[in-house]
Amino acid sequence: MYQTKSWHFYGYRGTLMEPPCSQIVEYRVFDTPVTMSRGQLEDMKRILFTHQDPQTCRYTSVHNKFESVARPLQPSGRSRIHRC
Repeated sequence: MYQTKSWHFYGYRGTLMEPPCSQIVEYRVFDTPVTMSRGQLEDMKRILFTHQDPQTCRYTSVHNKFESVARPLQPSGRSRIHRC
C-alpha cells in the first residue's frame, strides 16, 4: 500500500481539553491521514486515560466511561487556522 508522506499541517491555538482549560495549547492536524498500529492506539489511550502523577498518585485525566475527555465542544471564537 502506498502512503503519501506530507510535512504540511493545519494549526490553531486553543485550550486544554480538561480543567483548568488553560489557553496554552497549539494544536496540529496533519493534512493527510497518518496510520498507527493497534498497539500504538492502546498505548496512547493508556497514557491519556490512566496516567497517574508519580508524586501524588492522582489520575491526571478527567474522562468518562466512553474514554473521552470531559469538556464539551467549545465555540471557535476568533481562532485563526493556519497551514504550515
